[in-house]
Amino acid sequence: MNHFFSIAFSVWVATAVALAEPLPTREDARKLFEDQPRKLERVRSAADALTEIANANPKDYDDHWHAARAWCWLADYGADDKEKVAAANRAIEFADRAIAINERRVEGHYYRARSIGMLADIERGLKALGRVKEMAKSLERAIPLDEKFDAAGPRRLLGLLLLNAPGWPLSIGDRKAADRHIRRAVELVPEYPENQTALGELLFSQKDKDGARAAMKKALDAPPWPGKEDESAGWKESIRKALKEHDK
Repeated sequence: MNHFFSIAFSVWVATAVALAEPLPTREDARKLFEDQPRKLERVRSAADALTEIANANPKDYDDHWHAARAWCWLADYGADDKEKVAAANRAIEFADRAIAINERRVEGHYYRARSIGMLADIERGLKALGRVKEMAKSLERAIPLDEKFDAAGPRRLLGLLLLNAPGWPLSIGDRKAADRHIRRAVELVPEYPENQTALGELLFSQKDKDGARAAMKKALDAPPWPGKEDESAGWKESIRKALKEHDK
């Protein structure tokens, strides 16, 4: 390389390095996701930052499940179905990477299951039925690893899945198993509003309207859950809608 091009190349490299955005720290990226109120634009930024960190540290389990969690949130609260599907697939990607690093921890299996469930909600039809089976398998793997994770999330989600999924002849739904999982979630974390809501859904399916309304009232009266304050208002609106439906 002649002297002129050597100088030009050095200047270009120095400029590129100077202009490059520094990789965010783990603490900053995780705080970006965890800070309340949790708003869409901020979580998008958090998901992008956590993705960069995970990609830069391909053997770090925690980096990958934190990325999966952020994308999973976007799969739930994204602006439209297109964004939700894309986010769910990213969440599954990072959950799968986390599982490949350490399959004996709960987070990868749990966020994989949740994201698969969100895809099933959007897709519907026969493809969604396959997703439901896949979701159930991930939750069944999560439960023995840590059934209390995310306020008994593995138990709660599997219970709701088995409660609402079709039974015979597809053999996915199972009301008896749903009862066991949902009641176990309530036993583990009774103060968590979504566990009481799940119990309410279970009791409505069993024609226990008084018990169902009592459970849902507990959820309505509960204070915002720490770390999920912004989501709590949405939960309560869903409970009110469910109660109106059952009052018809």
